[in-house]
Amino acid sequence: LKFVDLAFERDGSVGPALLTRLAGKAWNTRELKELLDESQVRFGNHSWQLLASAANRAASQELSEPAFAASLLQLIPKDDFSKVHEGVLRSVLGCASRLNDVNSAKLAFDMIPIKDRNPTDCARLIHSGIDLTKGKNIIEQLISFPANEDMDTRVLGVFLKLCERCEDVELAKRVWKWGEVARRSSKNNHQLALITVLIIMQIGREGDLSHAYELWEEAIADGISEEPEVIGAMLSVLSAHGDLKATEEILSKIPIEKINSPMLTSALTAYSHGGHAEEAWNLLQKVEDNSQSRGKVVVGLNSYTAVVDAYARRGEFDKAMNVIQRAVICGFVPDAVMWMTFLSPCRHYAAASWGKQAFEALQKIKVPEEMLPAIYVVMADVYKACGDINSYEELHKERLKRGLVKGRGAVSIAIQGKTYIFHVNEIPMELNKYAKEIDDKLDEWTTWLSGRSVSVESIRCRHSEKLALAFAVLKNEKIITIRKNLRICSDCHEASMHLTQMEGIRIYHWDNSRVHVMEEGKCSCGGVY
Repeated sequence: LKFVDLAFERDGSVGPALLTRLAGKAWNTRELKELLDESQVRFGNHSWQLLASAANRAASQELSEPAFAASLLQLIPKDDFSKVHEGVLRSVLGCASRLNDVNSAKLAFDMIPIKDRNPTDCARLIHSGIDLTKGKNIIEQLISFPANEDMDTRVLGVFLKLCERCEDVELAKRVWKWGEVARRSSKNNHQLALITVLIIMQIGREGDLSHAYELWEEAIADGISEEPEVIGAMLSVLSAHGDLKATEEILSKIPIEKINSPMLTSALTAYSHGGHAEEAWNLLQKVEDNSQSRGKVVVGLNSYTAVVDAYARRGEFDKAMNVIQRAVICGFVPDAVMWMTFLSPCRHYAAASWGKQAFEALQKIKVPEEMLPAIYVVMADVYKACGDINSYEELHKERLKRGLVKGRGAVSIAIQGKTYIFHVNEIPMELNKYAKEIDDKLDEWTTWLSGRSVSVESIRCRHSEKLALAFAVLKNEKIITIRKNLRICSDCHEASMHLTQMEGIRIYHWDNSRVHVMEEGKCSCGGVY
């Protein structure tokens, strides 16, 4: 600014272009503000060129001030909007997106002429944190037009993440198909692998295993099936479904030294969900021996926990305890997840002595606060299963005395594009008009199941799963996906399994551990859960 004064003394005037050029070199927002003040003093206003240049600089990587940049754009007269280079608007949009400043991102996005907006602009606005409904509308509008082969595949990543947050798998499928031309022309295998992981995980969580296999075949054709992230995603899906055959097929093509910790844990979980504890233990030991010989650590606490789960689910608590001891020998400290994994099946097998060992171990370690109520509830249920009602009641009293409140069970289900949340003995308010029909359906199920000596406890107590399932059947759904925030109880599991036969439906029941695929009176878990 001193040189500006010198120039003024020499020439008698200074043009605004000099201040505009200086704005592009400012080191911080303080300097930008000084230049704007200088313009006000000398010219009585700010030219649109100066405001645009200052906004562009404020949005640069060095300054990263999207809110300030947006405020400068707002000062530009509307008549001059069309003169502002789109690069400036995209610079502000990109900065706001990077820093999750949704208001600044929206302002910059709205200033870009509709005809000139591209998929990257839309992705940046969505990434900034825009409302999910608005984000979905933007995607819907965009994918109604063909994608360009030169489109950045990271755009697909942003869109797929929004679909995941909305739990809208159908939209995710359409996004994936829409972006095919860009995926096919992409040279960035790493980026292609990352978006493939997103779609495989979403499809797998929905329960559409056949489609997940199709995506895996696509990954093979695209030459990215050997990427660790893609292998890990597919193994994770297979483990949730307990598909041991496909898991072993993938593992057979991976050199043992290439197996990393996430892959191993997913494979072990697949063995666990299929009830193959010995196979899980053998695989863990094999990878453990190989990694130790190479001086690398591949087997982590999660891997040991998966094998503990495999044995405990089968009621082989002595072997599960041996795995815990093996983890300790290898330098790991059993955490709350490992001990809860051991404790939970104790109620199914009425194994009070083993349950007490796990409960006492949990009392001695640091347990996340959100897990504390569950520890008491599960141990109390173990006592109840053993017929020890006094200990059951005492433990509940102790829990309440400590102020530990059990998390409320909830089930979500998507019907015709809308998601509903059910709780025990409670349906969503907007479904009150279906209350009588739901009750009638529950009565019908009670009669049918009772005649087959199947427990109707979950129906009598109006468990959230049964309310959601009844509504889905009333809406003529044949393939039903239920998501629960807790583990499925034995009564619900047995009843749902038999109801698939009565109603001619297929149920994908996701709990906080895995997916149970129920059809024709059978479940994919084989009763090991």
